Amino acid sequence: MKRLTRFISILLIPVIILFIIYLPRYADTELHRNRFTEWLSREEEAYSGSISIWHVVGFKPYIGSMGTFLKSRAKGVEKKHFGVYIDIEAITLEEAEKRMLDGEFPDAISFPAGFLGSESLRVFTSDEASDFDFLPDLSCGIQDSRLYALPYAASCEFIIYDPGKLDIADINTASVSGSMEEYKKNKVDCFIGDARTAGDLSRAAVAGKGRYFAAASVETEAKLVQYLGIGKKCASVKIPYIIELFKSVFTEKAMTELCELGLFPFFAAEKYDYEQEYLLSAYERYRKGEVRFTSFSD
Repeated sequence: MKRLTRFISILLIPVIILFIIYLPRYADTELHRNRFTEWLSREEEAYSGSISIWHVVGFKPYIGSMGTFLKSRAKGVEKKHFGVYIDIEAITLEEAEKRMLDGEFPDAISFPAGFLGSESLRVFTSDEASDFDFLPDLSCGIQDSRLYALPYAASCEFIIYDPGKLDIADINTASVSGSMEEYKKNKVDCFIGDARTAGDLSRAAVAGKGRYFAAASVETEAKLVQYLGIGKKCASVKIPYIIELFKSVFTEKAMTELCELGLFPFFAAEKYDYEQEYLLSAYERYRKGEVRFTSFSD
């Protein structure tokens, strides 16, 4: 026991000596550190104030919210730029249309395909567009050889059916009708629904309150696509911060978060963890080029 105590003492002596030597130095540095001066000496931002961004909800993901996803990205930009506040507001298509008719438009916007035309959006300059050269084909965001919008996420419509009564190969999509409520009440054996509808059915089934189903995507064109664009009247001093936000949306980590929402990212993700096999199968069709993204203005 004495030998063990002596051994431990020998090990601790150098640690204690180093602690005695360096603690005063560290404490002195911290005591004399003027955090107020450091705050004042921050590099002055080119702009200080609020940047307004609408997230116009045209469709919902399998789970969660794209608005929350964008707000998380915005916080990252705000932390880097003192005095810059990015206000992301999630609104419906109807509300966005009403506010636009009243003459209101945000600095930047996240919108579903077909909601806006080029007349409402600012063209990306060649330098700004070059910041997104790492993205795949951006033709769906281009009109008259000019880049107006960046696609970042998509979803699709599924044929949702009872595999105990129907085979997907025998379903004619043009004779498919009905609704989720009718399916749940056994009035129809198949219907067309989006990813959120499929998600709601999945969660109901897990809770023992829903009807068993299978789902398959047969689309060749993704019409449920969300785009990012800059308002035509946005002040030029705000543009660098908006571009930084847009770039943060296309990181591999951010794209992985979109997968977790059950969406199909426009750019490669770190990993593709989909809760349901039918989501993964649908995404594989996108990844292989079997499904194209519809144009922002269609």
